[in-house]
Amino acid sequence: DSLRSKSWNPKEQFFGSLNHIHSKDKLTIRSYFNYFDEQILNRGMPRNPYFETAFDDYYNTWRKDVGVDIKNKLGNRGRLKLLAGYNHYKRIKLKYLKDLTNLEQQLTQTPGDQDTTIFDMFISRGSYSKVNGKLNYQIGYEVDIESSIGKRIEGESREQSNFAIFGSAKWEASKKLIIQPALRLAYNSSYQAPPIPSLNIKYAKNNLQLRGSYAKGFRAPSLKELYFYFVDINHNIVGNSNLSEESSNNFTGDISWKKSFDKCILNIDGGVFYNDINNLITLAVADSMSQQFSYVNIGNYKTTGIKINSELKYSNLNINVSAAHIGRYNNLHGENTNNVSINGTTIFESNVHLPKFIFSPEIRSNIVYNWSKYNLRFSTFYKYNGPIIRFNLNNEDEIVESKMSGFNTLDANITKLFKLKKQSKLFIEWSFGLKNIFDVQSVATTGISGGVHSGSTNSLPVGWGRSIFSSLKFRFN
Repeated sequence: DSLRSKSWNPKEQFFGSLNHIHSKDKLTIRSYFNYFDEQILNRGMPRNPYFETAFDDYYNTWRKDVGVDIKNKLGNRGRLKLLAGYNHYKRIKLKYLKDLTNLEQQLTQTPGDQDTTIFDMFISRGSYSKVNGKLNYQIGYEVDIESSIGKRIEGESREQSNFAIFGSAKWEASKKLIIQPALRLAYNSSYQAPPIPSLNIKYAKNNLQLRGSYAKGFRAPSLKELYFYFVDINHNIVGNSNLSEESSNNFTGDISWKKSFDKCILNIDGGVFYNDINNLITLAVADSMSQQFSYVNIGNYKTTGIKINSELKYSNLNINVSAAHIGRYNNLHGENTNNVSINGTTIFESNVHLPKFIFSPEIRSNIVYNWSKYNLRFSTFYKYNGPIIRFNLNNEDEIVESKMSGFNTLDANITKLFKLKKQSKLFIEWSFGLKNIFDVQSVATTGISGGVHSGSTNSLPVGWGRSIFSSLKFRFN
């Protein structure tokens, strides 16, 4: 039965969260616990020659989050915030040889077929803020420690730590102008982190606001990117312990206009952005013969674009429409150059004109209507992803153009709120909805010859199709 192997593997998930908030005077303490349990079943194709057996993989994942968040007002001028959290992630992979004639199965004995991987992370963050006056400030610290254990981890045990202090100032130069500089100093146990400055400026007059910002960025590779070995029937990804850290510069500009009428509020804002990233970490083919992927630094990478957003609030109706035109840097760009290179190394010759940025459009729209008389809420969410063009190298080291066609997605849901009694503190919220109403499962592509999941040469899977969901929430207020 060739249908037992699915393009989208079936999965079963259980998840829940528990929050408790205690407030007294100027002190608020929120404690939380989140739990996630998932099993994914990957049924293999029946095996030759008699198709009586198949390999089945079970992926069991557990994730737990626990933490506490404390906020305290210190008089009229001070604010103290403390956060501590712990995350535990455990993944067990089991591989069985299944007899398709009697449905019995047994664990395989091949080394590497069975695996247990554990990731643990502890994070703590604290800050003190002065919030009264023309000149305010914030100072704080941050600590996060990550560790991993497992046979798929290079060395079977790894740990990485980050320690940082930060500070920012907020100066109200006038009633219309606010200037906010900031600085972050960090230490990473594996990489040298530079000072990270930022600057934000806001100018407001009547219904108009202008914003501009600059920020420097730094990101050390994660333990998964460095040491995780993820190879199975669907994946062939290995970590790269020689990765360099990312650094970046970000520039943004934004203008917004807000106007209130008798029964509605109109808000329009638009902006531009430019990101210049050095040593961007991304997945790339490390071995074209085995289609093995690994994390690599691709040198310089840039994105730029323009975006506009409009929001209309009229009575119980909220309409939001946004559009963006995003450009992604083309590493193979050049104007009729004969020496196309990556990271300074000449890789082939070409007379093809390659643009520096490749642009694609994106449109989003949300419509929400609250029918307060019946405690009903209707919501729709639409998104258009425009076509994306890329330039790649084929097996003959020639430039080929690949294109993924644009596609539309639409979700809709209805929510009903029940209050059992007028004086009751128990509320029940029921939701029902449809996701991917257009039933988009794959998108036509040209010039693509495989990927991490070995996709088709003429289509790329983007979703498992139309689905229905329902949820029931109990709120004790």
